[in-house]
Amino acid sequence: MTLAPVAQDVPTSIATECFKGGGRLPPQVNTLMPHPPRIVITRAADQAEDLSQALEAIGCVPVHIPVFRIGPPSDNGSAIDHALGSDWDWCIFSSGNAVRQVMQRQLPLRARRIAVVGEVTAQIVQSYGLSVDCIPPQQDAEGLLAALAPLLGSGQRCLLPQANNARPLLRQGLERCGVLVTAPVAYRAIDLIRPEQPLPQEIRALTMASSATVARFCRLYASDLPRIRAEGSVFIAIGPHTYRALEQYDLAPRIQACSPSVAGFVAAVRSLMRQP
Repeated sequence: MTLAPVAQDVPTSIATECFKGGGRLPPQVNTLMPHPPRIVITRAADQAEDLSQALEAIGCVPVHIPVFRIGPPSDNGSAIDHALGSDWDWCIFSSGNAVRQVMQRQLPLRARRIAVVGEVTAQIVQSYGLSVDCIPPQQDAEGLLAALAPLLGSGQRCLLPQANNARPLLRQGLERCGVLVTAPVAYRAIDLIRPEQPLPQEIRALTMASSATVARFCRLYASDLPRIRAEGSVFIAIGPHTYRALEQYDLAPRIQACSPSVAGFVAAVRSLMRQP
């Protein structure tokens, strides 16, 4: 699946609503970066293509700087295989990676209904010929839980395949609704021991898709942070949790994308490109 056309479908008006603080860029943003602008993508290698193509479509130079890689669970998928042998009232996907890892088992998903965290994850589910029953307006774990709460019944069985380092919020919230949750590890986000490549000079922006990514980036590229700050490179957070991580690590200037998606990142970058 490619989302490159999304780059051309994002209305330019979105840009003025793209950031925390009323859509205004922080004053320390460097507006003298060379063109075409270099945009760092910190996603794992197998996640970067859609965003890379979308950024190229609007005239940027994407620079892939992965800070982790996706690997199989430590049990090589036996827990997922066991779960796929049962019937479920709900299967809940909180990431596209979880969808891919479950589908790669090549076993039928015997779930009456499917919920996903957002539109991009829904597209991945649908690419496997499955339908989606719940997509929350607020595309994060909190929004998914809020959308699901009125649809759940006490005693229903829910399959929640997740990463090894997933936040417990979604599982705990489902359990408070009286749902019987099984949450096998579908994949591992594996930290890199050392950087795979150096950061280039004169970066216009760096995209951050999770709070864990922020922490990994700061660990791997600690020696580069003073230069990045001096250049005025902009950190773009995919959502509020990631934005708070940028605050915690004092990474600025920082902005938050208008939606947790490729389209949201693209809209944010477009706004940076239009600055004088």
